[in-house]
Amino acid sequence: MNKKLKEKLITIGDLAKLANAPIQSIRYYEKVGLLKPIFIDKVTSYRYFSVEQARLVETIRFCIELDFPLKELTSYVNEEGTLDYIGLLTKSRELAKAKTDRLLKGLEQISETEKLIAESSVIELEKIYQRESAPKILTLEPEKNLGDGLLCFYSVAGPKVYSFKELPENSEGQLTLPQASYLFIHTQTKTIEDAAEIFADYINTAEPFITIEKSIITGSYSQTSPVREIAVTTGDN
Repeated sequence: MNKKLKEKLITIGDLAKLANAPIQSIRYYEKVGLLKPIFIDKVTSYRYFSVEQARLVETIRFCIELDFPLKELTSYVNEEGTLDYIGLLTKSRELAKAKTDRLLKGLEQISETEKLIAESSVIELEKIYQRESAPKILTLEPEKNLGDGLLCFYSVAGPKVYSFKELPENSEGQLTLPQASYLFIHTQTKTIEDAAEIFADYINTAEPFITIEKSIITGSYSQTSPVREIAVTTGDN
């Protein structure tokens, strides 16, 4: 290599500074074939790189942040060290978009959880409230605790409890609960089987009725004793 060309090269330390990357990472990228030194001094074994390779190091690090499998990364470099940059960037864009979508979904979940906490914060425990509820379309499963909550059919034959999942509007389900006025209570001590006792002063428990139980997210959330909402329709539409 001629002297003028060598003078334009940089050491591995300089490359690390330019790319804001640990030297150990750069050595590893070379070891697995992702990065190829422009020149290796036969006497000192020092590696020299081009300034332009700093962008490649940055790209490699970004791909790793995107959970790009290392084995797949190395497939974009041939034995001569030639990088399929277009292919790598195309794949990186796909991964970045997928990760962005996951992050946005996570942010939506955070916002929804914050909203639920705000709603529950104004409800006192063990106190009965009343509210209007929109129609709900549900599917039912006999196993408990496998859905969005529990639903219980009360009758003279005794309570029958199911897990339920709430479906989007206009879906086909096994049960549709109409828009109605509901009584509900937030509790850490009672369950759906206690509904007849809880609401005895408000509904005719001698007649068949339906009650629903679901977990409530609170600002101070006990994993061992979570707050539950138990609700029952009053029959007033």
